[in-house]
Amino acid sequence: MDKKFATQQKYFDLFTKDFLPNPTPKYHEVELKRGIKTVYIKDFPIESIKLKRSPYIVFIIFAKLLNFKFLGRWEKTLWEIPVLYKGIPFMLSHRKFGFQFTSFQKGANLTKLAKEAIKNIDNAIPFAEQLFQEEIKQKVIDGRISLSNEYRPIKERYDFFRRKAAAIYKKMNFPTPTGDALRDYEMLIMQNLLTPPEASFYTVAMLDAFFSLLEHSLVLIIPFLNHGFPENNNLEQFIGMNWKGKYQYVFSKSDPKTVAHQLNALIDIKEEYRNPISHGHFHKNGNSFNVHMENLGAIPMSLSKNRGNLSYGFKLPGDKEFKQICNVLDCFDDFIAKNKETKYGIQYIKTGFIVAFDKSSHEKYMDAMSSEKAFGNFLDYTSYQIESSANMDW
Repeated sequence: MDKKFATQQKYFDLFTKDFLPNPTPKYHEVELKRGIKTVYIKDFPIESIKLKRSPYIVFIIFAKLLNFKFLGRWEKTLWEIPVLYKGIPFMLSHRKFGFQFTSFQKGANLTKLAKEAIKNIDNAIPFAEQLFQEEIKQKVIDGRISLSNEYRPIKERYDFFRRKAAAIYKKMNFPTPTGDALRDYEMLIMQNLLTPPEASFYTVAMLDAFFSLLEHSLVLIIPFLNHGFPENNNLEQFIGMNWKGKYQYVFSKSDPKTVAHQLNALIDIKEEYRNPISHGHFHKNGNSFNVHMENLGAIPMSLSKNRGNLSYGFKLPGDKEFKQICNVLDCFDDFIAKNKETKYGIQYIKTGFIVAFDKSSHEKYMDAMSSEKAFGNFLDYTSYQIESSANMDW
């Protein structure tokens, strides 16, 4: 046995030694018998915060590592595990409102004993996490995982900053001057004096949110792709790829010209506006240098690789540029929503439902994507299941 593993096992055994399985359990007694003493975790001291946050580890400790018997789902309950702590029967349960530790007896020392038991469970948690780590790793390798869907909050952040920026640009939307005034107007544009700084702040925040949303969607949409998972089903490696790599994999079976057009438009926006502000106001590859020119001094100049022409300085987006940026982002949203490879996946993602990456879930998604009607029914049924699960209505 590995020395580190042996040490973890030693301390785990120490903190769980006073727990035994209850050979004569009284399942559900908290609901069926009046007058029993119930001790809830909310009444315990702050060191039990781990259990408040994640009751699942209690199930791992007793049902997986200690192999105690348990009862599965019933009304408002996910699981129950009957135990003896120092000979006194207790019930561990994960119910609708969280973890509960229930006793079936009365007595002055009952609460004190319950707190002691909870403290020992709490102390066993870090060692249990280490002991169970290898099984968790194997489940990840096997693809038996799901990811939380944060599409809605990220989209709300994007929409918020876009509305804020649009409101400022709308206020400064006045006619371009003509004649002699045009020269002064163009000079003000060059010096970034016409665009209020708040407009730039909101625009960059909007772009940050958009590209976060893009990467999030490109990962969550994987189980909905007809061409399947990345090589070796290595989701962790896929998540680590840059956004362009994810984009190219997701749309690898779509029309190459359209895919390239959308990608290049997004790259232009990212390199022109988001990257320099997000990376210390510097363009990549020396494109923020001040070039020393005889008789002129140091002038800000950059060479755009995509367009092959020179541009002067770093210009904050004005009203015209903001509209162009929004048009590019809207075109991409329209593209991913209508593309045959991604349209159903993005519909699912927009609901906020958790996304599963195991093989059986992938097959279930594929079956549901046979038609708009079938997928709509699938979304309705999934919503019903989620609501029932949240309420523990089995």
